Amino acid sequence: MGHAYSAVGGRFIAAGSDPSGLTRVVLMGLNPPGDHSASVSFCDAMKKGDDGLKQFVASHYEGAGWKTGEIMGRMFDSTDFYANEIVQVKTPSLCNGRFILVGDAGYAAGFTGAGTTLAITGAYLLAGEINKHAGDLEAGIRGYEEQMRPMISKLQKAPPLIRTILAPQTAWGLWVRNRIFAFVAWSRILEFAQKHFASAFASSDKFGLPEYEWVA
Repeated sequence: MGHAYSAVGGRFIAAGSDPSGLTRVVLMGLNPPGDHSASVSFCDAMKKGDDGLKQFVASHYEGAGWKTGEIMGRMFDSTDFYANEIVQVKTPSLCNGRFILVGDAGYAAGFTGAGTTLAITGAYLLAGEINKHAGDLEAGIRGYEEQMRPMISKLQKAPPLIRTILAPQTAWGLWVRNRIFAFVAWSRILEFAQKHFASAFASSDKFGLPEYEWVA
């Protein structure tokens, strides 16, 4: 069983055991919306290697409560440490000549959780369009881009309030979030909705993917 904890300032911690029984910990810090300068300190720490990053993380989580003191101590002893900035690159084009982007390289989904869907769909459409326009690679690539753009525009958008729900910035936001979670768990409203209304939100052909005639 895993545990998750949020502290003010957009600080989030998740801890749980992997199949081998080793405890894994994820630390996430979400900056205030629109504050692009907040990641500068993290990027500077990255240039100093793991030791510099660990010092930065420990400083950022100082006074966060729960088991952060123990987690920070274990972090300094750990040799299995990885840190990175969460970014989403939106490319103006998926191709340059015969160089074509597919999957996360061309359209990372971010917090939507649709990365695999986009990657598999992109591979299918690229192969299908090239096959459809046999002998005209430029037309095939153009068709791939035209087919993918509506899906990319839709699935790259972060769900409303996802940052606020995952890691509130203020004590008030954290209190409200926790009360909402408590009500949802107590009322079992999600279980009811999934049981009775799941089909209303499902769509096996939401974007109308084309069917191709494959030539062996």
